Amino acid sequence: MRISKGFIKKLAASTLVLSLFACSAREISDFRVTATPNATNWEKNTLIRGLERPWSIAWLSQDEMLITERPGRLRIVRNGVLDPTPISGVPKVLAVGQGGLMDVSIHPDFQKNRFIYLTYSHGTTRANRTRVARAKFDGRSLQNLEVIFEVSQSKSGTQHFGS
Repeated sequence: MRISKGFIKKLAASTLVLSLFACSAREISDFRVTATPNATNWEKNTLIRGLERPWSIAWLSQDEMLITERPGRLRIVRNGVLDPTPISGVPKVLAVGQGGLMDVSIHPDFQKNRFIYLTYSHGTTRANRTRVARAKFDGRSLQNLEVIFEVSQSKSGTQHFGS
């Protein structure tokens, strides 16, 4: 399957929308869209339904992508269809404020080693931090998840986890 330039443009626009959904209500109300000369003759297209606060996308192949949901779910889309069952083995996340399950990335040699990387907020509202974990993805679940980086000092509040 070959992905068209039109699909890539739609995906880029949807990624902006996904980013907005990941923001808090206050951040969205502060967001101002300014007109640009080239922002004409565009249309909104919904590519995937059924996600709650999607945050990040990682392509596994031309036909498959992983999507993180802020509340702590990792989802897979195959041939444009969202699998209704979330991927198991995802670590527990602190999903409040600006925190939750954030980025997903695949290893450059993913087809051979099956490694994916996740960033997420961890802890409580009084003592939390950002973590990076690595796991093997078998197509349905994460195996051998290990935390490979953790911010050394915890903080209070639910803002600014990075990613």
